[in-house]
Formats: sequence, structure tokens, C-alpha cells
Amino acid sequence: MLVSLNEISKYVDISGLSKEEIASRLTFSGIEVEEIKTLSKATSLVVGKVISCIPHPNSDHLHVCKVDIKDEILDIVCGAPNCKEGIKVIVAKVGAKLPGGEIKAGEIRGYKSNGMLCALNELGVDPKYLKEEQIKGIEILSDDFEVGDSDILHKLGLDDVILDLSLLANRSDCYSLFNVSREIGALFNRKVNILEANDDSTYEEKEFKVDSLTPNCKEFSVKIVKGIEVKDSPAWLKNCLRSEGIRTINNIVDLGNYIMLLTGQPIHMYDYDKLVKKELIVRSDINEKFIALDEKEYSIHEGDICVTSFGKTMCLGGIMGGLDSEVTNDTKNIVIEVANFNHASIRRTSSRLGLVSDSSQRFVKGINKDQVDYVLNLTTNLLKTISNVDSISNIIKYDVLNHDKKLISCSVDYINNRLGTNFEYEKIKDILQLLYFKFVESDGNKFIVEVPSFRIDVEGKADLSEEIIRYIGLDTISPTLPFMETTVGGKSKDEQKEDVICSFLSNNGLYRVLTYTLVNKKMSESFKILNKSDGYVIKNPLTEDHKYVRTNLLPSLINCANYNLNHQNNNFGIYEISHIDSMQKNEIHLGVVLVGKKYKQDKIIGESYSYYDAKGIVDTILDMFNISSTRVKYTRFETDEFHPNRSALVLLDNKPLCVMGDIYPTKKEIKDSMILLEMNLSVLFATKSKNIKFEPISAYPQSSRDYAFIIDDSINYIDIKNEVKKCSSLIKDVSIFDIYKGKNLAQNEKSIALTVVFESNDHTLKDNEIDEVHNKIVETLNKKFNVSLRS
Repeated sequence: MLVSLNEISKYVDISGLSKEEIASRLTFSGIEVEEIKTLSKATSLVVGKVISCIPHPNSDHLHVCKVDIKDEILDIVCGAPNCKEGIKVIVAKVGAKLPGGEIKAGEIRGYKSNGMLCALNELGVDPKYLKEEQIKGIEILSDDFEVGDSDILHKLGLDDVILDLSLLANRSDCYSLFNVSREIGALFNRKVNILEANDDSTYEEKEFKVDSLTPNCKEFSVKIVKGIEVKDSPAWLKNCLRSEGIRTINNIVDLGNYIMLLTGQPIHMYDYDKLVKKELIVRSDINEKFIALDEKEYSIHEGDICVTSFGKTMCLGGIMGGLDSEVTNDTKNIVIEVANFNHASIRRTSSRLGLVSDSSQRFVKGINKDQVDYVLNLTTNLLKTISNVDSISNIIKYDVLNHDKKLISCSVDYINNRLGTNFEYEKIKDILQLLYFKFVESDGNKFIVEVPSFRIDVEGKADLSEEIIRYIGLDTISPTLPFMETTVGGKSKDEQKEDVICSFLSNNGLYRVLTYTLVNKKMSESFKILNKSDGYVIKNPLTEDHKYVRTNLLPSLINCANYNLNHQNNNFGIYEISHIDSMQKNEIHLGVVLVGKKYKQDKIIGESYSYYDAKGIVDTILDMFNISSTRVKYTRFETDEFHPNRSALVLLDNKPLCVMGDIYPTKKEIKDSMILLEMNLSVLFATKSKNIKFEPISAYPQSSRDYAFIIDDSINYIDIKNEVKKCSSLIKDVSIFDIYKGKNLAQNEKSIALTVVFESNDHTLKDNEIDEVHNKIVETLNKKFNVSLRS
């Protein structure tokens, strides 16, 4: 919520208070001021009048101007297309400091230029608040500005200080400038003057009908105003909306936004003559297409709140009006609507359509239900000051809300016991009255207060104690140490194991990332290999992209990788360790994505990441946890998400541990080739392993032999390796150095070449010992896999 101190000063006396004092007091009372900013910090500005403007002889777009600033006449070269003789302009003198830099005297194509004629965006105004001609040209001032006046920022409303409030959910009342003024008035004990509103109706409307056919709208009121004039808004209104971050359109629409800023109550205006029938009926049973004011088409579903006229939707209640009833420059008669819509329904519709407006945000957070008449009367009171008005109707309303005052019983003892204080009754009473609570009954200890209607967050006596302490300040409570048993902190065993894996991956150049647990439907249904159980679905998601609790990590990491690729980061590895919660399982997963090429040193790029990099990560992690390779099996699996020939499902003790490999090349949403890996760490952490045994290095030489076996194409190398290692304790290592398919081999056959290393710890091996093991290797593999030695 942006708060203009210029606007606040109209309703509460803030003289003598610095912007830092106001921000600090608000923050420590529970209304955090996230930022203090000014609209413009430009210096050395003055109002000037162009007394001469001739084309620059050496340019097709520049002008050579003489500008009167009262004390002197300046020569200034200007390139704005709307520069002409006789206009009043904003002049930045030599030495002026603008957001774009300092103005210096110079010479432009042979002509001296001692200053600059300014556009508003050059003074720091965001271009989104300006018209196209204001952006392309200099700002032309009205005749109200006097030549030589240096207080130009004030008159333009650009000397304003803006407080950016970060409001918690319980302080939705502060989405109103009036209520922020009340808060500041209470905190500094300053007088507050909120605008009064009088019933200014000139006739009683008997034909127009309002009604609600849905429980999601229990209050709906309108006033009809005829004979209005739609035109440009006055400067004071434009300045206020610009300070509050709202773009101006015309005086009627701008007034509606202004009233919403003042009161926190969204209002909507319809072109009276565009209504199908002289009625506005609220319904929630509509299923049709709807074109909103943003000229986009939306699908309305049953449950969405619609304001209709003769069955046709005129407005998506609380969110955005319809194009069919838009107020335009030709509008002469309007209907002003003030309503109270169900916040949950507004939130669901806004989230589903991805349509968030200032109006919907206020309805979702909660509004004052007791100010409808005041808001309507204030709107028409102010409307008469900015437009011609022929007639104003009475308030036509539908209202089945309970407007009983909220009363809370409390006591001094309760407040002091809860806060750990010893406040007197009079102090408590003074504070609550400053915060607009009205005392109904009291006996010096127990009391009953009436809650102000705008404080919709106050429900019980606990809230009253909070109001008192936030006003007094937490620093007034005497600090005491609570009694607590001494405990030894530390990470769990699983967390320690996670740290080991993170250190390994980070030390090898991979970046740790953190991605959203909530994903969209497509992501929730992809890469369901390790965890195929059903995921949780959020009943009231903020958006459709955050509706499902993920059951696997890879879709989120792929999104992260694509984001980096879109931002020219082409060679990297990322990983994430996260808890995976689904209806049947609660696990810890590791996800890894490798993209592009590996860096050798600094920016020297080496070879591309491949399947074997992912396999190396898996093998190293298993080694770190002392998992024997004989317990691990790499198998093929069928999926349309991994490359069929460069992927594997890894089993640990015949339990699925990991899936890895190249992403399937036809995946359209993928920006580049990626190597993917996802491991179920819960399986790994739950697996028992033997303690590491240390043995002395053998003092006797090793011997090795090479083998070439012809085997069936379906047999995996790891199975061959495991069987070879079982043949003898003299076998110290088995490694593959060649795979061959092709000529002289059947189509379903392949040849793999192995090196087997032999070694004894207590003597030098003899040929007959090695031959004996050799024969056993050949015999075992032939019996187990029907292999033969390649000649």
C-alpha cells in the first residue's frame, strides 16, 4: 500500500514530524514501512516561458530557444517536437541535478545551450502515469504557473513523500488513507479531520431495481447521477493518484479510484444508458464468456459473482467491470455501485482467472461493512466539485447484513496478566480511546468497549491487549528470562548425511537451488518414476500454477534450468535436496540437472555433460556411504521422458534408488539437452552398510589379464563384473576398456573387453595360480551367462 504524505496531511496534522519519525512509529506499532521514497529529487528547477523558438539550422529536429525565467533569458537547444513559442515550461538550470544526471552548459551543433526544458519523466515520474505526448515531448504548463517560480515541484505534486506499507493480513483497514490518517493521529496524539459526507440527493428513484440472488453478496447499494461531464481530471486528483501508483483515465473513473484509496471501499461506475434494463441483480449461477474493461475475454463459471442487467453480465463483482457498461467520454449518466462481496468467492475467481485488481485485493483482505451510505454520499459530494451534475438519486439498496456493533468485555487484570505489565485503568482507557474504541460500561477493572467499524480484525479481549502494547511499545515490558531446560542441539543423522552429499556436489561445481513445492498439474504428472503415488491438491490455491504438491523434483529443476538458459547461462549443474510429501509416501529426494559443458578451470570449457557424469555422481555417493557395488544394479526402463539408450533405473538391494540419464530429445518444453538424475535418499539412508575395514597395502606385485567375452546384448556389464569378482579373493579389480558390436557378431551379440587385476597380500603370484582363477572366471561366466571367449 502506497501512502502519500501530501494526501495524509489533508486529514491529520503532521507538521513538525519528519518522514523518518512517522515511518518508525508506524513500523513499531505493527504497520511496517518497507520503503520511504520521493517522487522527484530534481533541483534548480524554475518556470520559464519560451519567447523564441526557431529551427536549428544544422539539425532537422532541434530548436534554438530563448527562455525567459524572470531573472534572465536563457539560450537553450531543445529537441522536443512540441516546443514552440509562447508556452510555459519546466526549466532545469545549469547545475540542476536530475535523476538522469547533472545539467551542464554546453554547445550543441554550434549553438550554446544553458539548461534543459524538461518532460515529467525526466524529473523521475514513471512513464506509465503519463500520456504518450507527455513522454515524447516536454511538459507544457498551464497559465496558473508564474514565470520564475522555483517552487515548481510542490505545484506539480512531485515533492511528495511516499511510504510503502507492507501490511499484515490483520490490518486490512490500512488499505484506506483515512484509516492510516487515524492511525498516525492516534500514535502522535494529533487531531484527525476525516471528510464529512452529506446526503445530496435531488430526487427519489422509484423505477431502478437492485437485488442479490446469491449468499455471496449480502449488501449492494447504488446511486444514479445524471447530466455528468466526462473530461480530464483536475491536477490535484491526478497528483494524488500518481503518488498512490494509479494511472489516470478521466475524472469519473479517477474519482472512483480516489474514493477507494480514501475509504478502502472499492466502488464501480456503470454507464446508466448502456444497461440492458434499469436494474442491477447480483447472481452467481452464470456460465458464459465475459469481456472485461481490459478488453480480454474471460470464462465465467458458476460460483463467480456477477452483476447483471436483464441476465447480461455488466461486471465481474469485486474484480473488474465489463466493457459493455464502460464509462466513456460520451457518458452522460452513471450508476455508482458500492457493495460487500464474499471475500472467499472473490479470491477463488481472481485466482482462477489470473485477474487481480486493486478492488479484488481489498475485498479479499476484508472491508468495512458499515460505511456504504457514507461512501456513496462522499462520492457524489466530490463528483459535484469536478463535474457538472444535473441530478442525484437517493440510495437504492439491498442489505441483509448484520450491522450490530461489536462489543468486547475485558478487564484491567486480564490485560496486565497477559502482557506482564501493571497498567492503570486510566492509561488503558486513554489508549483505547485514542485508537477509537468507545467505552460502553466500566467499573474501574472490568469494562466493555465498542469496536470501531473499520477495525474488522479486532475480535476479542486478546486483541485489545495487543492494541495496548503495540501503542505503548514492547520496550516498556520488563525483560525476564523464561525457565527452560537445557537441551543439546544438533542435526539429525539424516540431516548430517544430507550435508555430506551437499558438500560433495557443491565442491564439484554444482549450484544448490531451492524451488517451489507447489506446481501445476502438468508438472505434477511428469517424471513419476521413483514416486508414483498420488500427490496432494490444494483446495484454495493462490494460482493454478501452485495447486499441486509435487511428488518428484525433476520438473521443478528443469524449469529452473530453462530459466537460466533463457538468461544466457548455458553451462552449469544444479541440484536440490527436498522432502517429498504424497498421500502414500514421505521421502527425501535429491535432484540433479546438468546442462551444456563442464568447466575445466576458470572459463575454459571442456567436454559436454553426459550420462556418465550422472553415473559418476551416483557411484561416488554410494561409495561415500560404503555401499558395495554388488548390491547395486543398473537396469533399463521404459519412459517417454528419458532417452531410451542413455538412461538407467538404479536398484539398491532390488529397491528403486535412482533414475538418471539424458532427457528425451523430443521434449518440446526443453531449451537444451539435459542430463537428469533423481535419487530417493530415504532408501539410501535406510540402507545398512558394513564398517570400512582398513588393510595394509600389499608389498607384492600385481598381475593383470585382458579378456574379450562375446555375450548376449541384453546382459549388463555390472552383472559380469560382479560375477568375476566373486570368483576369487585374489581378484582386486575388474574394469571395462572396450565394447564392440558389428561385423563378425550376431545382431543380438556384443563383445566386451575387461582387464582383471590379480594380487596377493602374502606372496608373489605364480602363473598356475592365475591360470586357476582364469579358468574359473571363464567357467563361471559360461555357466551363468553362456558367454564365450573371443578369439
